[in-house]
Amino acid sequence: MQTFAVELGRLMGLSQPELESLKAGSLLHDIGKLAVPEHILCKPGKLTRDEFEKMAIHPRIGAEIIETVHFPYPLAAVVRSHHEKYDGTGYPDRLKGEEIPLAARILSVVDCFDALTSDRPYRRPLSKEEALRYIQSEVGTSYDPRVVQVLTENLDRMETLAAEVNRTRETWSAPDKRKVNRGDDRLSRDTNEVRRSIMENVSSAHKELYALYEIAQGMAKSLNLDEALSFMASKIASLLHYRCFVVYLRDPERKVLKARHVTGHDASRLLNHEVPLGERMSGWAAVHRMPLQGRAHADPVSRDGARSDLEELLARGSIERLENAIVAPLLDGDALTGVLALYDRPDQPYEEDHLRVISIIAKHVASAVKNAVLYEKTHESALTDPLTSLPNARYLFVSFEEEISRAVRQQVPLSIIELDVNNFKDVNDRYGHPAGDRILRGLARAIRSQLRGCDTCVRYAGDEFIVTVPGVGQGEIAKVEQRIQAAIENHKFAVHGGKGLRISVSMGSASFPEDGRSFEALIAVADARMYEVKFARRQRPKDDPEGYQRFTGRRSVPVN
Repeated sequence: MQTFAVELGRLMGLSQPELESLKAGSLLHDIGKLAVPEHILCKPGKLTRDEFEKMAIHPRIGAEIIETVHFPYPLAAVVRSHHEKYDGTGYPDRLKGEEIPLAARILSVVDCFDALTSDRPYRRPLSKEEALRYIQSEVGTSYDPRVVQVLTENLDRMETLAAEVNRTRETWSAPDKRKVNRGDDRLSRDTNEVRRSIMENVSSAHKELYALYEIAQGMAKSLNLDEALSFMASKIASLLHYRCFVVYLRDPERKVLKARHVTGHDASRLLNHEVPLGERMSGWAAVHRMPLQGRAHADPVSRDGARSDLEELLARGSIERLENAIVAPLLDGDALTGVLALYDRPDQPYEEDHLRVISIIAKHVASAVKNAVLYEKTHESALTDPLTSLPNARYLFVSFEEEISRAVRQQVPLSIIELDVNNFKDVNDRYGHPAGDRILRGLARAIRSQLRGCDTCVRYAGDEFIVTVPGVGQGEIAKVEQRIQAAIENHKFAVHGGKGLRISVSMGSASFPEDGRSFEALIAVADARMYEVKFARRQRPKDDPEGYQRFTGRRSVPVN
């Protein structure tokens, strides 16, 4: 293959550096297949779409590996482009015609000819005539017509040349042992050292590139932010050391970075930790759009004048002495999503090469993090009432079956409370909808103030709310209702002009499993009981010595 490629290049007028790149490329063009799973490489039949996507990364990976070795001729472009097609349907860059380097166009034709005429476990080798006919059938589609023409015109001569080269190699492969023993052992050792050095560089580059590829692919496939960030933390560990891995997300309203995800030591103490934008290492990196490395002491400042992200925590002794840090902004174009930060102990410094790696990682994952954040916000907004910030009815429908399943699994009761504001329409008619909205927001706060962390208050519709109370059954749910009732009726809801209202509500409850075993059955029972209370209520106006108006649900009474 190498002889064919170099001779074709010479016949087509390539320069000496281009011929050298073609010579090396004929040997190294598939080095990127190190990143392709073996079962795909060995599969005899047609690849599936997913398998082809994994196979199609190898020209790009190969080129990136070659770039790390610093060959003195343009080899990386040849390796990257040897699977491009003349009509622009190849990969990885969909180059077309003359956009594809000539050396890559030559290598593509020779690679195909070599593959077709070589023995494979799943097929016999084709004759040179059969292989040539196939290549000619792909002229203008896969292959450059000019390259195929030169190959066709010179095939016999090139075969003769290749045979002569092979005979020469065979002659040199079995020299007189006495001459070898008298040969230059130092040259042999030097050659082996160079070869070993190159392979170590290639192996290291392959490991890094494949890890980066896995990070980029894995992040792109997940829109769950926590899953995506956990995956990224696990993969980064193969490239960069850290004691603690933190992803800060930007809060534009409060002008801070907030630790959304933490993996590693002291994770619980660092979660939700805030760093002001423009201050400390991560804040500096965010504002200046630049990565930064340094020692994160509690007292000294870094070389760029940015103090430690963990200054207060370190000073208080709340966390381990994570004095080394490396940070990089997550930028999607010019938009700042957050900052990627790694912290480690005093004896584990970060070097310049670590700065390069974290910059590449941040560049690869920034868009995926932004998309996951956007998806999370969209998902939350779809399940959240915008007025009260409570979960909405859609959330209740989605989550209630899970609540019932948990109650069955743990063999505990589950109750719901349905709550409705008495004559809320009159409030809107008298004071206006903005005042009504303020009352609903205040009502939501009053209800939540009486609930546990495991309880959920949902704005069900209009002025109706539903509270789910896991672990509380028929005998205890009335106490919860009384607490909520008292909190609401003792609260004064400001409307405008220094005035306010007291409101009343009607409630009804139902418990699983006594009142029903489904969401619909429990809601029906709670709804019926709520309306019994509503119709039975007899409310009377009372004096309000504090100068507020009391709204009874029937009428309002002004108070001096």
